[in-house]
Amino acid sequence: MKRKKLFGFSILATLLLSSCEWPFPIIDYNEEPSSSEAPISFDEFNEQDNQGYKNYIPSGERPTYKYLNELNGISTINSTGEQKLLVVPVEFSDYPASELDSAGGEITRQRLEKAFFGSSDDTVFESVASYYYKSSYGALNFSGEVTNWVDLGVTTSYLSEYVANNKNNPNYAGMDGSYFALEKVYEQLDAALLNEYDQDNDGEIDAIFLVYSAPNFLNSEKTLYDERTGRNYTTQLDSNVFWAYVFWYYGNKEAIDPSDTNKPVPGVYAWASHDFLYNRYGDSEIDAHTYIHEVGHILGLDDYYDYGGKKAPLGYIDMMDGTIGDHNPFSKFALGWIDPIVVTGDSDITLRPFHSSGDVILINNNWNNTPFDEYIMIEYYTPGGLNYMDAFYPNNPFSNVLMGFSEPGIRLLHVDARLVRSAYYLDDGVRTLNVRETKYVDEIEAPSTAIAGRNQTPHTYFTEVAHSNTIDPFNPRSVVNEHYSLIEIVKADQGKPNRTPTLFDQLFGDPSNKYVATNDSLYKEGSAFKLLNFNSGESIGYAVKIGSLTEEGAKIQIRSY
Repeated sequence: MKRKKLFGFSILATLLLSSCEWPFPIIDYNEEPSSSEAPISFDEFNEQDNQGYKNYIPSGERPTYKYLNELNGISTINSTGEQKLLVVPVEFSDYPASELDSAGGEITRQRLEKAFFGSSDDTVFESVASYYYKSSYGALNFSGEVTNWVDLGVTTSYLSEYVANNKNNPNYAGMDGSYFALEKVYEQLDAALLNEYDQDNDGEIDAIFLVYSAPNFLNSEKTLYDERTGRNYTTQLDSNVFWAYVFWYYGNKEAIDPSDTNKPVPGVYAWASHDFLYNRYGDSEIDAHTYIHEVGHILGLDDYYDYGGKKAPLGYIDMMDGTIGDHNPFSKFALGWIDPIVVTGDSDITLRPFHSSGDVILINNNWNNTPFDEYIMIEYYTPGGLNYMDAFYPNNPFSNVLMGFSEPGIRLLHVDARLVRSAYYLDDGVRTLNVRETKYVDEIEAPSTAIAGRNQTPHTYFTEVAHSNTIDPFNPRSVVNEHYSLIEIVKADQGKPNRTPTLFDQLFGDPSNKYVATNDSLYKEGSAFKLLNFNSGESIGYAVKIGSLTEEGAKIQIRSY
């Protein structure tokens, strides 16, 4: 359920920053960490005497994903305040809405209303609105509506024709089959309605979520009879279109509004099947997991899984990874929902459960005071709140495959959200990344243009997050350094080769790599470890000891070395 990329992108493989930069060891798993000079002393827990920390208070404009993306011309909806989301169900003639239920599609439309804007009790998990209100600790409140079905007047196969017919159309800087549906919706909905969903009055609809009447491609296989050959054959919908993803509309005014209706134009939008309503708990229960995940992309969040399945840095246990549970501390920090406790020296800290408090420790003595840097996060995970259902729900058909942590413990996260100044140029009309000219930077700067490179061609420079969790040839951040991850769990069982692979490992990954995080990946009372080095090569310089874990909080001792 990836965010789609702008078509026509390529990479200039002149000099990869990843060619010799492998991750430094992050942790020493010794039972009682000590330096070569002197042992590290963890004396009696004392919050009064050991207060080497401060609460983060942003100065000036808070640098969130919204700020970073909009600076680069990428639209995302605001991650705080009262926000409106327009949900539009669309139907294809070969999958009419009238066949979805006994009321001609109205039951499905009403289920979508509950999935997006209902209460927690209206779904088996949470609605989109109730999930984000809880995950943000009340900072984000979604409202909106689900319109009547919009008839697209075409079959599903037409979307492939639409892409082929428009791939060289100068009115589009990018192209996707779902553009046809978006343009039809835009044509049929009136200006008064669309203006309600341009809350900041910037001439762009804040966010649209299109839900289509066809199944997703995995559920679309049909067996048909070929009269010419006298044989049966199977067919399936296009996997590039009939899935769940978030994309942006890259058509100009002539493409979307040739009649000049003065409606606000589309920007960021989501596209997903109605059948994701029943994705996890069967067809009798309304489930919004997939829609919640896609709204995370609308807010600006990345996927945290590897599109090629070669690695799983976060261990799948996150809403933007395995589509389960709550959002992790980095996501919440980058969306402006929490303020971390920043370590500046020896500290004794009581961490309350993260899901209910937002408490999290951040470690980096040279931190740049924004979410976009490299640092360690220490979270007290408990299987409550938004984590509960995916840790314990007995009727979850995936319960033997992928579940959240069912025990409390300390989750240790390594975030490498450093920024780069990415350099792009046009090569035969294709937007291309020049890795040689792409450098790590400390500050967010607006886009600019300059002459650069061996051929002294015009380059456009953008400030972007340097790394991702995927090794993807179409993702420039994986080329900057494919060995570095945006966010990874430093597992307590990382150095234990005898760990039993889970069923999820066996089905979806190489069991020898032990991708999935389990309860054993969390640090428990008595654990002690020494934090060694960041990817940047800088020493982290702290050791950590975990004290008691109770309902009230976790006792964390941090000592410099």
